Amino acid sequence: MRRVFKKSFFTVSLAIILALTLMFSAFGANFEHIAEDLHDLGLFRGTAEGFELEREPTRAEAVIMMLRFFGLEEAAQASDAEHPFTDVPTWAESYIAYAYSRGLTTGATATEFRPNETCSAQMFVTFMLRALGYDDSAGDFSFANAVAFATEVGIIDSFLAQGTFLRDDMVAVSFLALNATPQGVTYDSLLEKLVSDGAVTAAAAAPVLEMFAIFEELVDIEDRLADETNISMSMTMDMNMGLLGTASAVMKISMVVEDDDILLAMDMSMEMLGEEIAMHMFMAGGYVYMEIEGEKIKMDAGLADIDFEDFLGMAEVGEFALNASYFITSITRTTQGEFTVFTMEFADSFMEASMDMAMAMLGGTGMDDMLDMGGMDVSIPGMRYYVDAAGNLAKIAMTMTMAIRELGFTIPVEVDIEIEFLAFGDDVVVTLPDNLDEFVLIEAE
Repeated sequence: MRRVFKKSFFTVSLAIILALTLMFSAFGANFEHIAEDLHDLGLFRGTAEGFELEREPTRAEAVIMMLRFFGLEEAAQASDAEHPFTDVPTWAESYIAYAYSRGLTTGATATEFRPNETCSAQMFVTFMLRALGYDDSAGDFSFANAVAFATEVGIIDSFLAQGTFLRDDMVAVSFLALNATPQGVTYDSLLEKLVSDGAVTAAAAAPVLEMFAIFEELVDIEDRLADETNISMSMTMDMNMGLLGTASAVMKISMVVEDDDILLAMDMSMEMLGEEIAMHMFMAGGYVYMEIEGEKIKMDAGLADIDFEDFLGMAEVGEFALNASYFITSITRTTQGEFTVFTMEFADSFMEASMDMAMAMLGGTGMDDMLDMGGMDVSIPGMRYYVDAAGNLAKIAMTMTMAIRELGFTIPVEVDIEIEFLAFGDDVVVTLPDNLDEFVLIEAE
């Protein structure tokens, strides 16, 4: 079984980056690049109207997609298998009969397949799990827990499972399945098996297999931080807003999580449009302390409502942001001085979807409601992970470009962010000032 990313400060680092860039609207994801990749592998064809990623798949389409994906289409077309369903159209007869004979589908009822009904995430991952060799009739999983089990296997996550399941999501699940390990075979991934079976050429599979291999190296690095709860880091952000000028921020954060409390010290300085702002923030004893331009206030941190087991994980955003290999358009590994540098490029929809997940965690408030903006295009030319000679993550850097469309003109914005990891575990020290009693309590309304 392929590993998936765990909750850690690796995910928190991305969450911090996202929090610093809450400046654009959230939209649905689009996996056109994945559809193209699957098409190049011969595993996805689309329809006469194109890929049609924006609509829901039918149950018949989902079965055909699954059979084609596992290299079983020719066998299905040549099969003389039968099925008990009375509502299957002629064009889908051989596919559904073959899938039924192989135990890949049992139909909607004993006599109905309901080929034109929409296929849910639960239905599609059930098809895929069976094709991967998992047997629900033997108790490997059940239809009721198919999505949860498929998440453990690594072929879906909470992002793809939420909302209406589209053909867009179907190709993303299929892509994840390429890196899953089929049951009862000696291959590490489904794609390797498809190459061995002749369903995919070795030349077409090579770049995808290389991407998976490099991605797995990042998983190994993240594993070392998976259970870490204490961290010290520094962060810099530089923003160029064209004619509007520049802005920059420098931040240092140290945080220690105890059984029922969070200790934190943060110093931040920001310069924007010629103005400089310095802020100090601390957390201790269930309170947040803030000092800005000499004003000192404190407020209840609301820790009584926090599940500390899940706090550091940022479960939804973290799982999505780092397990979502379906957003990666390229990944490379190079050497720069003492560092091994992993560079990932993402589809434009990655940042949009990241914010969608982040806003869901904040109570479902969409960015369209928070900022009434004319529109924005966002892209990440590259996110770079620097790993030292000991195999430890040393820093993360990324460049983000934005084009803000407002009032009939476009404002180009470029943001450079770098996070340097300073210490982990017992090496982290949170130093609190000795004048916290001077901060004035502000009651929440």
